[in-house]
Amino acid sequence: MLTVRRATPSLMGSDDLRIGDWLVQPTLGRVSKGEEVVRLRPQLMDVLLCLASRHGRTVMKREVLDTVWNDHFVNESALARCIAELRQVLGDNARNPQVIETIPKRGYRLIAPIGTADPDETEPASAIPALVHPPISDADDVGETPDSDRAAQVEEPKDARRYSLPRTALVLIAVVSVLLLAGWFLT
Repeated sequence: MLTVRRATPSLMGSDDLRIGDWLVQPTLGRVSKGEEVVRLRPQLMDVLLCLASRHGRTVMKREVLDTVWNDHFVNESALARCIAELRQVLGDNARNPQVIETIPKRGYRLIAPIGTADPDETEPASAIPALVHPPISDADDVGETPDSDRAAQVEEPKDARRYSLPRTALVLIAVVSVLLLAGWFLT
């Protein structure tokens, strides 16, 4: 199983910040807006902070992968899933982005206004009587689906669906062939 580095020290600063209407609290691993609080798994927070640290600039996909996953091999689909989950949580839309813009074939750009959070906003978790969504799955980005209803349910790429039926048919034919050969040898 792929081991992914958690809580990148350079990204997990102690300072809370605002991204658009959202209060981002990296040390608590959560974002909140009004009464809504959503916990993010570390990779999502790292991707968000990577984009925030380069606000307004196009961040190449390879740069995000190198920053968040360091020396581990993770393909671009893991990053695309993280971006889709962040958009879902932040109420963003890829077709009409207000927070994260996709730069085709290159990377992503954080376009929402960012700023520092007021100290009054950063109340302890016990003081917030909010709707708290369960954390998005801590599963590593190796094809596992997040557990949370709030997490984006990203569809498989069309290529994966196109090849899954023929692959299933081949496996079924192989199993039937083995059973027929076993029956022939036993008689």
